[in-house]
Amino acid sequence: MAAAVAAAPGALGSLHAGGARLVAACSAWLCPGLRLPGSLAGRRAGPAIWAQGWVPAAGGPAPKRGYSSEMKTEDELRVRHLEEENRGGTQRLPRAIGMSLAKELIFSARVLDGKEAKAVGLISHVLEQNQEGDAAYRKALDLAREFLPQGPVAMRVAKLAINQGMEVDLVTGLAIEEACYAQTIPTKDRLEGLLAFKEKRPPRYKGE
Repeated sequence: MAAAVAAAPGALGSLHAGGARLVAACSAWLCPGLRLPGSLAGRRAGPAIWAQGWVPAAGGPAPKRGYSSEMKTEDELRVRHLEEENRGGTQRLPRAIGMSLAKELIFSARVLDGKEAKAVGLISHVLEQNQEGDAAYRKALDLAREFLPQGPVAMRVAKLAINQGMEVDLVTGLAIEEACYAQTIPTKDRLEGLLAFKEKRPPRYKGE
């Protein structure tokens, strides 16, 4: 990438260089100490590179979400739950179903049933309850069985890229994706996946 940046004229060269710095910045925030492959290795993140909401305090690391271990009363938990619900509405809902429909649901305070929620993309599955009353649990197990054979390292960074990327703009999200992918490059699991594809056999991942 360094050669491409040096050779690219004008705005295009600046764009490539900015992208490389952004990937390095996201890597530094997601996994401190991560060594990126190729010409990205060794780049440091400046304060101007951090995405909105990730700006670190002067001289300190970027803030991260944390969870308190202090016991909460029932009333405190109920208030916190209501606060969280009110925040998933105006920000998360438009990202999930689009601005127009989100406004319609929020302004009308409409309550959706399961089928309606699935139709607009709020939920993934709607199930008929079985006699044992554990239809949702059984579906969750089926999904887990689909996930289990996949590479643990790739699954972990994919989850991270999706969760963090949804909170930022697309350019920053793509940089996060690239930084996360960089973590899989030196792993044994990546080589196993390539070899399994070549040999036309199921891969045997070990999380290494």
